[in-house]
Amino acid sequence: MLAGIHPFIKPDAMATASSILQDEPAPLGLHRSGISPVIQYMVRKMLAKEPKSRYQLAHDIHTDLVAVQQDPDPAAVLPGQIQRTAPQSMLPWVAAFLLGGLLATGASFWLRVQPVPSLPVRRFPLTLPATQALPTRSGGLLAISPNGQTLIYRGFKDGVPRLYRRDLDQFDTIPIPGTEGAGAEPFFSPDSKWLAFETGGETLMRVGLTGGRPVRIGQLPFNPRGGSWTSDDTIVAAVLDAGLVRIPAGGGDPETVASPDDGRQHWYPQVLPGNQVVLFTASFAQPDTGDLMLLDLESSEKRTLVRDAVAGQYVPSGHLVFVRGGDIWATRFDLDSLEVIGDPVVIEPGVRVELGGAIQMAVAADGTLVYIRGETATESRRMLWVDRSGTEELLNIEPNNYNLPRISPDGGRVAIHVRGVRDEIVIWDFIREKLEVLTPTEELVTYPVWTPDGKRIAYWNQGSHIISWKSADGSGVAEPIVDYEAGGNLVPYFFSPEGIELVFLSYATDYIHMVSIGGNSEPETLLEGAFRQANAELSPDGHWMAYQSDESGRAEIYVRPFPSVNEGLERVSNAGGIQPLWARSGRELFYLEPGTPRRLIAVPVQTGSTFDKGNPQVLIDWMYPLGTGGAGRNYDVSLDGQRFLIKDFADEGNRDEPPPQIVVVQNWFEELKRLVPTGN
Repeated sequence: MLAGIHPFIKPDAMATASSILQDEPAPLGLHRSGISPVIQYMVRKMLAKEPKSRYQLAHDIHTDLVAVQQDPDPAAVLPGQIQRTAPQSMLPWVAAFLLGGLLATGASFWLRVQPVPSLPVRRFPLTLPATQALPTRSGGLLAISPNGQTLIYRGFKDGVPRLYRRDLDQFDTIPIPGTEGAGAEPFFSPDSKWLAFETGGETLMRVGLTGGRPVRIGQLPFNPRGGSWTSDDTIVAAVLDAGLVRIPAGGGDPETVASPDDGRQHWYPQVLPGNQVVLFTASFAQPDTGDLMLLDLESSEKRTLVRDAVAGQYVPSGHLVFVRGGDIWATRFDLDSLEVIGDPVVIEPGVRVELGGAIQMAVAADGTLVYIRGETATESRRMLWVDRSGTEELLNIEPNNYNLPRISPDGGRVAIHVRGVRDEIVIWDFIREKLEVLTPTEELVTYPVWTPDGKRIAYWNQGSHIISWKSADGSGVAEPIVDYEAGGNLVPYFFSPEGIELVFLSYATDYIHMVSIGGNSEPETLLEGAFRQANAELSPDGHWMAYQSDESGRAEIYVRPFPSVNEGLERVSNAGGIQPLWARSGRELFYLEPGTPRRLIAVPVQTGSTFDKGNPQVLIDWMYPLGTGGAGRNYDVSLDGQRFLIKDFADEGNRDEPPPQIVVVQNWFEELKRLVPTGN
């Protein structure tokens, strides 16, 4: 009442209670001048943390008030000099309490008519340990609890992804037990007590922030793109190819609530207050491109809310925030009419946008913003040879965002997927040291595969259910060779030795199929089941198919006869394995072991009518990108089996880059209110 301000200003009840118990209030004189030093002393004594240091009797308060009244000289009644003399009459006692009553009444009225003071906006960076790296192009990495107290991020250490926790009132960052292998896009429960995350590309888990091991919520279609945990304990998640699904937070089976009907993926769902409408992003998974849309869960109707905007979120300040052009924008939003009001304004420039479309930011309900600073990612990766001793040799090729190298059957060229604003396939000639673009079209293409004769290259047209091929010299036009609508996104793996069949993966089911080229027959299913199976590779003699499967509980390497895959099964790896690759001689089978440390493994094999294997041998420690470990292989082997073609500047971050930083902005809503007033 004396200063016109609460002595313990914090953004929420929990933080306020903590401040009352721990913090010393600022001196009254900092907020208002002219307050008697003795009165300031008395207030400090009333607010002392230690009970014995406070006034014990109301009579003592009365005595000090009388002393102040009787001697207007503050120096005469400063602490330690207040005289404990009995009043000569009841008048000072009455006067003191009348004064107190008037002060209370006046202060109450004054507080009602004064504007609530705005909270200061605070910005500071969090520098992560130098031993950790923030992966790129792997989805959203950040989550902030609704109460603004706890930051979660996905980082790599020793090649292993996991979730880390940083309480903003603490100095230490700690790994969350049981989240090893966690994917991107973690999100919180409304009460800030639970964290949901995916693992293995499709299993949705949750873990309590007070401790305990993660528990399984349910199985989602492949590759979640964010989720929203509602107040009625339901989760709405965005999933690659499947649109939006709904699943009980306590566990259960997912139910599709919206399917992509225009080929665009659904990202970043947020269930708005009332639990009836979902705000989400529709995008082709390109950097910072898409539209904000609304879904009515009751009628299943969708409509566009804001064009050219991604990662939209309604915040309690009455604003809609989103990303456009690598900047954070805000506009007023009417929650009743579900309409934006006025023109948007740039609030925070320079948030990191990944090449896959992921936005590295999160906003808490209390007004805390966290983000990774940076422009839209333009990753520059080098291509290099690495021999069996670990010696590196750079290719004389301009750095770019290279992925999925595939060496031609004659060893003279390599087809590479280049990730960027427009995905394309390029061809590098090792002899001429010349780079040519194979797919100079507006199509988005990836996953190159050579035909056995080296004359054509097949690839998947992103956002479709079509695999096309084109002449490897760039002449002619692309021709579709597989159109499998039921398969969703498709990943071509290899051609049969005669080049008349193609083996590919269906993302919609995680089944591996084979189809005749140029025919009208339906694809034949080679591998199916409840497990995630990927990265099929054919032995040089055409008799055996290697692939990875998580049927044992983690990804391991298996071999089956081809094409009669049900006539045998041999497990090759014993400590985890992904991305198998045959030596061109057929006498070795390579794979990556994604543990700590990561390693390239070689297994001696003999193929023919039977398959025989020796003991796995470590070739080199793998200081290069693993990729997703899902449907792509990020390395290839030379014809003589002595060198491996690899992209450098791993997804886990440049080995020489400085420690990553996360920017924290507290009381960010005050800035929104100042730059985009809502009138509330």
